[in-house]
Amino acid sequence: MATTQTLIGEVRDRIRDYSSSTRDEKILEKLNEGLSAVAGQILLPDLITSGEVTAEGSRAYVNLPDNYHREVLLVTSASALGRVKLNMSWQRFLTLYPTLDNQGGNICEVVVRGRQLFYQPLPSVRDTLTIHYYRKPTPLTLEDKTAEPEAIPEHLHMRLLASYAAREFFDKIEDGIEGPKINYTNQNRAFATALLDLIDFLPPQDGLPQEIEDDADYIQ
Repeated sequence: MATTQTLIGEVRDRIRDYSSSTRDEKILEKLNEGLSAVAGQILLPDLITSGEVTAEGSRAYVNLPDNYHREVLLVTSASALGRVKLNMSWQRFLTLYPTLDNQGGNICEVVVRGRQLFYQPLPSVRDTLTIHYYRKPTPLTLEDKTAEPEAIPEHLHMRLLASYAAREFFDKIEDGIEGPKINYTNQNRAFATALLDLIDFLPPQDGLPQEIEDDADYIQ
């Protein structure tokens, strides 16, 4: 198990900086970058959450929740009393609804584009959509140095986050030197190995089956 304080100390040890020349704030920034990088590469089960948004008939999209990070898993509609179809292709969605202005009834299909959720048809009345997705990890702060990184198994805290942060520092420290960046390479290797160990540690993804349109539905 590692805390914000022990992670900062570990990074200092790795980059051999025992002075205050590297501020805690800068080390913390790199640790949080590492946390986001891990969550961006691997689906961490502890980050699955849900949020509600309101869909209206005046437009065909709604912004995803502020803490949305990636991978919408499921969308349900209060008006339709259940799950709506989640299309995985923006191009296919546009082929089915080229004008995005189908009117009336309950929402039956949605698609994610960037940080927005598009839906069709436009609902006759306001509809509450519940979205299940992976959220952003909560960043570490200097206000609570006893906090642990969330969503990452305890035995990989140091190997992932300290290695990532030290790698980023060495990338600048060794910039311009002749020959290979030895320290950067070592920390990068440690981070990559820890990522593989994380993949092996996590349970298989239990995703919902993706719904694929028949070719006849979208090829003219």
